[in-house]
Amino acid sequence: MMENKINHLWSTPVLRKPFPQHGRLKSALFDFTQTYMEDHKQSRESAENVGLFESEYRLFDHHAGACPALGELAGFLATGIGEIASAANEPHWHNDGIELADMDVVLRESWFINYRDSGFVLPHTHSGSWSCVYYLQMNPPRSPNDGATYFLSPINRISAETDFGNSYVSNQTVISGAREGDALFFPAHILHGSYPHAGNSPRIVFSANAAIVRK
Repeated sequence: MMENKINHLWSTPVLRKPFPQHGRLKSALFDFTQTYMEDHKQSRESAENVGLFESEYRLFDHHAGACPALGELAGFLATGIGEIASAANEPHWHNDGIELADMDVVLRESWFINYRDSGFVLPHTHSGSWSCVYYLQMNPPRSPNDGATYFLSPINRISAETDFGNSYVSNQTVISGAREGDALFFPAHILHGSYPHAGNSPRIVFSANAAIVRK
C-alpha cells in the first residue's frame, strides 16, 4: 500500500546564515570598499539603483588576490549557496545520483554597494540560479525597515480574507531585516529590492550571483 506524500512544488527557499569571521574581517573589508571608491570615482550604472555607489561585477575575481579578506568572504558565500542549493535540489539530485561533492559553486558575478542617505534598490532579479547579500556595515536602524531587503511573491495576489486555504500564499511582500554580519541566500529569479537607507553613515553590502555546475 502506497503512503501519502506531499510534494512542495516551486517553493522559494531563503537561507539566513551568519558569517563566522565577520568580527575578524569587517575592518579589512570595510577598508577595501573605501579604497576602492577612492580609486573608482564612477559608480557602475544600473537602472534600479538610486542614491548609491556600486562596484564592478567581477569583484572577487579581480581583487581577492590583493585582499585575502575578500577571498574568505567568497568562500563563505560559496558554501552558503552550496547548502541552500543542495537542500532545494535534493529530490532531483537524488534521482539523478548527484551529490553536492560532484558540483562546483561558481560565483560568476560579485560586487559591493555603498548606500548613501535615502539610497535604495528597486525590485529586480539576477542571473544564475542563486544570489546572496552579505551585510557588512549596518548602523542602528531609524525604523524597522531601514535598509531592509524585501522579496516580492512570484504568485498572483490571492485573497485570504474569506478563504483561509490561501493563507500560505497571501503575503505579497516579505521583509527580511538587514542584520550586520548575516548573509541571505535566495533564488536569483525572485524579485527583490531594498528599503531606503536613512543616514549619512555608510551602509555596505556585498552580493554575488552563482551557478552550480558539474566538476
